[in-house]
Amino acid sequence: MACYGKSFKVFAIKSKEEADIFIDYVDADQPNRDDYLYTNDEEFEEVMTYYKEGIRKLEGREYERMSLLQLLEQVEK
Repeated sequence: MACYGKSFKVFAIKSKEEADIFIDYVDADQPNRDDYLYTNDEEFEEVMTYYKEGIRKLEGREYERMSLLQLLEQVEK
């Protein structure tokens, strides 16, 4: 949270065995070239590739969109 902030949006991935347990998360918001100071197109493409790999983790899984703070609150329960 120190790096992204508590309002940073993620997809929290639920356990297949226990639906009330979150086992992983991925960035929810697709990177936007105008939001950051990328040094070149290659750097932006690397960020997009990382985002797409994360989104693929959601396939066939149950997940919820929430902020990092909400995820922390769920994990602490």
